[in-house]
Amino acid sequence: TLLEPIYKIQVRIPAEELGNVTGLLSRKRGSIHNVEQSGPAVTVTGMVPVSETLGLSQEMRAATSGSAFWQSTFDHWAPVPNTLLSDTVRKVRTRKGMEPDPPHASRYIVRE
Repeated sequence: TLLEPIYKIQVRIPAEELGNVTGLLSRKRGSIHNVEQSGPAVTVTGMVPVSETLGLSQEMRAATSGSAFWQSTFDHWAPVPNTLLSDTVRKVRTRKGMEPDPPHASRYIVRE
């Protein structure tokens, strides 16, 4: 199992921006855990993979017209979804200067 780091994210926004923020987090493979209203503002708490946060600041500003205040902190490690596993392994191997596809297991079998 390959694990990826997950951020806990808290976003404070005007109530009318709620749909924009939840949509953005969903597109980033994020999950919403709590939505709390406090007067005209809403605080959204959720989780998002660290790998999906590249460029999040610009996207958050664009989605909320600059009205979002947000912070993220490391929360835990989680398994990479099976649908992304092969692509993730290829990208890491390429970045490290290795062949993109891992060698076949038969390469390591000793025959006598």
